[in-house]
Amino acid sequence: MGEKIDANIQVKKKVSVKKELLSLFLLTVSAAIYAFNLKSFIRAGSLVPGGFSGLAVLIQTVFKRFLSVELPYSLIYLPLNAIPAYICLISVGKRFTLYSIYHIVVSSLLTDIIPKVPITSDILLICDTSLNILNNLK
Repeated sequence: MGEKIDANIQVKKKVSVKKELLSLFLLTVSAAIYAFNLKSFIRAGSLVPGGFSGLAVLIQTVFKRFLSVELPYSLIYLPLNAIPAYICLISVGKRFTLYSIYHIVVSSLLTDIIPKVPITSDILLICDTSLNILNNLK
């Protein structure tokens, strides 16, 4: 009986490890898409997205334009997310918070690493493309 329980625990561990690796892979893909979107659409169209990413882009723009200093995106984006991550840890849970922190760190670093590849600078086309992508996800 004890051997059967041990075998069940080992099977569950293997399944959970595969599930965790799949989750990390999908989070990495999501972070790469996020970084590519930010570099190729948002910055090419001189747009400012909402949330902390928009605030980080706005701070970067202000520093570059008025102080002639280029700050890395991650240097701004990571501290902005520190307090919400702590609140998330307290209220939501450790696993979700760790996934969130992983996505925040990877997406911010990839945003700094991925080269700017402007696909178009037409703001209407950028907005239309973004809306079409969102509509197709339904």
